[in-house]
Amino acid sequence: MHDGAGWSHWGRFNGPFGPPPWMHSVLPVVAVVTVLASALALLVGFGLLTRQSWGRTLAIVVAILSLIKFPFGTALGIYTLWVLAPSESGAEYEAIVDRS
Repeated sequence: MHDGAGWSHWGRFNGPFGPPPWMHSVLPVVAVVTVLASALALLVGFGLLTRQSWGRTLAIVVAILSLIKFPFGTALGIYTLWVLAPSESGAEYEAIVDRS
């Protein structure tokens, strides 16, 4: 009969169905990147909604960065670049900023 003595060193969340050992060092990095990406998205949204002059530029930068997130980031990044990148869009956005 198995007394479970070999299982004691695995801890609470480890074991045969727990995460691999390297995952403990990757999870904080993933959490920080997720929080930073969310903060950047909120900043872009705030800049565009309040019609800040830097909002369009930051949105274009974030759209370029999101192109690597296939398929939804790619689609949204292409659409954002299609709407905000042309020079006519820049002139229209600056006119909206000046009216605000």
